Amino acid sequence: MRTYSEMRQEAWDIGVRSSWSLRFIAGYLSLMVIAGLAISLVAWLYQDLQIQTWAMFRESQEAARKAGLELAVPSMTAAVKMSCASVFQDGVQYLFAGIAAFGIAGVLLKAVQNVREGWYTTAFGGFRRPLAMLWLTMLMTLMILLWSLPLIFGIAVFAALRLHSGAMLVLLPLAIPAIVACLRYALAWFVKAENPELGANACLKRSSELMRGRKWKLFVFGLTYFGWVLLWGMGLRMVMARYQTRSPLVNGAYLLAVLAYGLFLLSYMMAGQAVFYKDAKSEGILA
Repeated sequence: MRTYSEMRQEAWDIGVRSSWSLRFIAGYLSLMVIAGLAISLVAWLYQDLQIQTWAMFRESQEAARKAGLELAVPSMTAAVKMSCASVFQDGVQYLFAGIAAFGIAGVLLKAVQNVREGWYTTAFGGFRRPLAMLWLTMLMTLMILLWSLPLIFGIAVFAALRLHSGAMLVLLPLAIPAIVACLRYALAWFVKAENPELGANACLKRSSELMRGRKWKLFVFGLTYFGWVLLWGMGLRMVMARYQTRSPLVNGAYLLAVLAYGLFLLSYMMAGQAVFYKDAKSEGILA
């Protein structure tokens, strides 16, 4: 594969300097707005119909505990209703997360391949196969969750023993399987965007094959963006730290500048992942 600087240079040309950055940002914002509206609609319906999820119940429990009260344990019927409501809400989130990931990956592939037409149709192509988007999102999440079980178990043990938070550092090795799983399936959405007819299992398998021998390369490649991310975080922190001491107009200008920087940084980083996919694909599967 090419060096990190060469891949980042192509990502910079695509994700920041070219008109593709504006197309990516437009598509990204449109998809996020649609997803946000769908999730907000579900939340509004739940509130209007007085439907409660387990997350809502836990929030009510915490509020009651702070007030010195104790909520009754839900009945079996109420527990089933809350479970169904929680599953439906999570399903909506997974659905639109998959549609957004598919659209973003598709737009970036067009940018890498320098295909000018059809980017808008590609960005919203996930709406043609919503169940496929949902299944790939859920399957990928499940696979990563399974590889995260050692870390989850370790955190549960520490919480049960009420050990000092500093001792949590010994759990870092348990996070390695989860990180490896994330890297293994990092290219699945690019595979899906380029081959919409492929099933979820095939996309994950293809991503795993492409990442064989390249996980460390992608991990380090991601770290090369650390300075950019740190700069964005510092800018956001500075804006929020002095939010109360400035006029609304100045606050708005600063916040808009930080958000604009964040969007172009996202475009730059995602373009880098698309470039990595192109290079991995051109090299073929390692033995």
